[in-house]
Amino acid sequence: MSDVLKFIRYRWIVLLIILLAFGVIILFLLSDVTIEQIIKSIEFISGYPGLSGLLILAVSPIIFLILAGSLVFFIGILRKKLS
Repeated sequence: MSDVLKFIRYRWIVLLIILLAFGVIILFLLSDVTIEQIIKSIEFISGYPGLSGLLILAVSPIIFLILAGSLVFFIGILRKKLS
């Protein structure tokens, strides 16, 4: 029984992280700020001019994993509800 409770607890944590990520993406899409402006401001604050390429390489897989994970999560919920 405790394994079931741990699974439910971790599932809610994952769901909250996914919803937070979608909220950030939606706020980003609704605002006038571009990715280039964000990267340039991070470069300016950090003082490293070549940081933009590293940021793009680091952030792109994270966004892909969040979107793919949420898709798998919601497909799992739909399969469970339909069967």
